[in-house]
Amino acid sequence: MIVSPKEIFISRTDNSKIHLIRSIISSAVSFLIDFLILIILVEIFHVYYVIGGIAGFITGTTVLYFFSIFWVFNTRRIENVYFEYIYFIILGIIGGSLNILLLWLFTDKFNVYYMFSRMIAASIVFFFNFLSRKILLFTKSDKNI
Repeated sequence: MIVSPKEIFISRTDNSKIHLIRSIISSAVSFLIDFLILIILVEIFHVYYVIGGIAGFITGTTVLYFFSIFWVFNTRRIENVYFEYIYFIILGIIGGSLNILLLWLFTDKFNVYYMFSRMIAASIVFFFNFLSRKILLFTKSDKNI
C-alpha cells in the first residue's frame, strides 16, 4: 500500500502505519528541540548540564505531546488534558529510564560500542514509547477518563 504525502501530512486518519510515520517525524523534531535547548542552555547561558537536560526533555516532550494530540493521533482515551499530559510525561520518563538501562546493558554487559548501544536502545525505546502512548492514551476506550 503506497501512502500519499497528503495522507501522511494532512488527512486525519486512524491508520496505525500513518500514526507510526507521523510519530517518527514528530519524535525527530522533538528530539532536535530537546537537544537544541540543552546546547543553548549549557553553551550560551552556562546552565548546569543536568538542568539543561531536564529543561530540554520537558520542552521536547511537550512539543511531542502537542504533535501527538493535534497531528499523530485522532483518538484520545483521557478527556482531562492535564491528566493526559502528566501520563504522557510519565511514559516519557519510563522510556528515558529504559533507554539508559538498555544503553548500560548493551555497553557494559554485551560489550557493544556505546554509540551502537545508543542507537539500539533508542530504537527499542521509540517503539516502546509509540506503543505505550498509542495503547494507553490514544486508543478509543469504552471508559474514557
